[in-house]
Amino acid sequence: MSEQSDRIAEIAVEMRSIAQTGLCYDTDDYQRIRYNRYLELSNELESIISGIPQEEIASSFNLLQEYATPKLDVRGVVFSADRKILLSREKCDGCWSVPGGWSDVNETPSECAVKEVWEEAGLHVEPVKLLMLLDYRKWNTPPTNLSIYKMFILCKASESELSHYVSHTDFDILGSGFFAEDEIPPLSVPRTSYSQIAKLFEFYDNASMLPIID
Repeated sequence: MSEQSDRIAEIAVEMRSIAQTGLCYDTDDYQRIRYNRYLELSNELESIISGIPQEEIASSFNLLQEYATPKLDVRGVVFSADRKILLSREKCDGCWSVPGGWSDVNETPSECAVKEVWEEAGLHVEPVKLLMLLDYRKWNTPPTNLSIYKMFILCKASESELSHYVSHTDFDILGSGFFAEDEIPPLSVPRTSYSQIAKLFEFYDNASMLPIID
């Protein structure tokens, strides 16, 4: 496909994602009519660029909707030179976590980590490597009816930004800062558990440590 067709395909996928999320959470009948229309338009766009009939695309998507797959929560891990880890304070519970959130459609894990660190902590970073890919059920509480994988990606910020860093706030973030291992504040454990923090400091101390996939 051409670059233009690739972009149209991305738009179609994002429209479908918005519609699916809306249909999942919105109970308003008028809004649901709009979200279903988004699905129809998404199918039409994909049909135009692929030549596949809209009915076939819609049928394939309906099958995919019925197959449950894990959601991906991506966290950007940033350390200072003096062995402190970057945490952001969640407005929802007043506790702290490694900056992160759900990965969006048309976004790579690295792009998500970089975006989340910027939005929640105000730092420009570059992704370095994968540290951990974990199953929520084994590492976090409380239990949830969602299947969630949590991905922790090591990121680095420039020395100049780190040396002049000040606490950052956002619409759902009360503040941010760097903390030593023995100074970790109360954690928002559904997002970042104490055992996950301990493992992240192990990675800081051992650069050759292999990624944890659990």
